Amino acid sequence: MTRYRTASVVTSCVALAAAVSAWRPHGCTQGLVRVTISILVVVFVVISVRRLPWRDQMPWQLFAVGHLATAAGALVSSLSGGGLNTQQAQLWTAGAALLFLAANSAGMAVLIRRWNIHRDSAASIESAAVVVSLSLISWVWAIAPADELTVAASGDVGVRLAFVGAGLLEVALAVLVMRGGSRTVVAARLLTAATFLSWFGSILHIAGNRPMTDDSLIAWLSNTLWTLAMLLLAAAAAHPSAARLGRPASTRPAHSVITLAMLGGAAILPPVTLLVDTVRSSATVIAVAVASMLLVLLLLLRVGQLLRHVQRQSNLLYLQANRDELTTLPNRRSWSEAAATLASDSPGEEPAAAVAILDLDRFKLYNDTFGHAAGDDLLRSAAEAWRRCLRATDVLARHGGEEFVVLLPSPDTEIARRVLERMQEATPYSQSFSAGIARWEFREPVDAALARADEALYRAKAEGRRRVYIAPSPTTTAPARHTAPSPVP
Repeated sequence: MTRYRTASVVTSCVALAAAVSAWRPHGCTQGLVRVTISILVVVFVVISVRRLPWRDQMPWQLFAVGHLATAAGALVSSLSGGGLNTQQAQLWTAGAALLFLAANSAGMAVLIRRWNIHRDSAASIESAAVVVSLSLISWVWAIAPADELTVAASGDVGVRLAFVGAGLLEVALAVLVMRGGSRTVVAARLLTAATFLSWFGSILHIAGNRPMTDDSLIAWLSNTLWTLAMLLLAAAAAHPSAARLGRPASTRPAHSVITLAMLGGAAILPPVTLLVDTVRSSATVIAVAVASMLLVLLLLLRVGQLLRHVQRQSNLLYLQANRDELTTLPNRRSWSEAAATLASDSPGEEPAAAVAILDLDRFKLYNDTFGHAAGDDLLRSAAEAWRRCLRATDVLARHGGEEFVVLLPSPDTEIARRVLERMQEATPYSQSFSAGIARWEFREPVDAALARADEALYRAKAEGRRRVYIAPSPTTTAPARHTAPSPVP
């Protein structure tokens, strides 16, 4: 479902960008359109991230500053024909562009502040590969043809070098954000995509002023990419996963398809650039470029096959390490990771949840009477029946033997008791369980809450089984008892 929602967001952004770009305003009107879009996106981003803690709002505020600079530059550029000196407009526009890149790069740096870059050489190498590839495009289309560029579009060579360098730094940091600490976060992917599109739009804007180019078509492409980048930034800020940006990545293996696509794009861009830039040159150069592209595509195809095989093996190992083989429920390790994630992602002044331990009554007697195969079948059937009674946010795991643990995000132990009573009614083969519930304050280790729930479980066992007890808080002396109807004799 998350993938479909993400695809819908991206599709909507593309459609809106195409609609805006289909109208091709010129002169002052075009500048005012860019100013309006920039201000609207900035307001939307600032409002969207108000739900986040203050320290998580900082990178988005930097992004907002950068886009305000873009709005200022577009406004000055639109007014340059109305009395403002053209050279002054160039300086203002160049300064606004550099401020935009500096603010965005600072925002990216803040996002990865809790991720140790030097410990992930793979992410650094991938980021470097992307930067090297894009550097070639920058050289061919923005730096090398300095004598072909008009003064109004290019300005001083030093300014263009600073502009390209700052843009490449922003792209490098965006790759690190996605690949290093937030590779499975949708907001990180949207933000990285926005950065790439903004960069390509800037390069196209410079390339549109080269001789022998279709200025109107390239200008339209540049504006389309810029509009789409702004919309993707807004979508990233509004997405719920924005709260997890910059946090350490989970231990689950990364999705290799995105990594392969990113490296593949970086590998194939140089020959594509060579082919486009030398289309009127000798046939030998064209043949070399085409052969290089085919070779890269074939290598990527083979590497993709190998990565899919490795991914399948990795998924199998992940399941073996995090799932109980008999019941297919999460094991204790996976349950503990889910509890840690809940504690780290839950805002509030006094965040808490409920944990429960349940134990099948007289399971040893059942095993001895009907055999171990029947005991295994009871465990599997009970796990499946209980899973259907839980809410989507609850986590049921096998603790060991006939014991199971439940994580319930709501801190209300009465709600947890009602959930366990539904599970009691669903227990198959006329069997029952005893359970203990404890309130877990996130400021304490989850094992401490489990210990209190375990004490309540033994109290329920001692007083007749088929009961659900709620463990006392540290200030009380005895648990409140809640017994399911019609205890089993």
